[in-house]
Amino acid sequence: MNEVFERMKKMSLSIREKWIAVAAGLLLIVLGIFLFRNDNQQTELIFPDEMEENKSETNDEQDVDVVTDLVIDVKGAVHQPGVYTMTTGERVIDVIEKAGGLLSEADENLINLAELLKDEMVIYVAKKGEDVTAIQTIATHVTGENDDKVRINSASSEEIQTLQGIGPAKASVIIKHREENGKFKSVEDLLEVSGIGEKTLENIKDHIVID
Repeated sequence: MNEVFERMKKMSLSIREKWIAVAAGLLLIVLGIFLFRNDNQQTELIFPDEMEENKSETNDEQDVDVVTDLVIDVKGAVHQPGVYTMTTGERVIDVIEKAGGLLSEADENLINLAELLKDEMVIYVAKKGEDVTAIQTIATHVTGENDDKVRINSASSEEIQTLQGIGPAKASVIIKHREENGKFKSVEDLLEVSGIGEKTLENIKDHIVID
């Protein structure tokens, strides 16, 4: 009788150990599923944030690299004189090519083909032997006493940065302000630009031209 009782006791322990093993296995499975789902949720939450950061960085880059249209009047010894729309960063040679190129009698030595274009710029291509002194008044924005000054309504970011106390950020703000609000009508209008105060204006007002 005792022997039978001992056997039943051993069988009971064996069944209990099996149940414990099964329960432990189920617990591990449930824990594994929970951790797996949690990892996926964290990934889904992080990914959109990274996308927003990348989008923000792209927008910042676009804000810095502002591309504007430039209206250029080409006259003189070119195949197709006229008014052409160009973009920031292009040079005199680019608009000359757009105007059909130089005529054979054009005096190429009198023009700077490498000069950066500016809005409202007039380019007169003289013929060989032509008296250009009578024509210089046509392009007063690029000749005369104001040559060394910055034309704030048409200057590029690089040109504006030549002014004392004006770095890339302020130059970008000045360009953005004139694009959104129109040309500056007076030197004092620059005080409406964020970051330009009385002291800064005092330093640059003698070095800029309002045209």
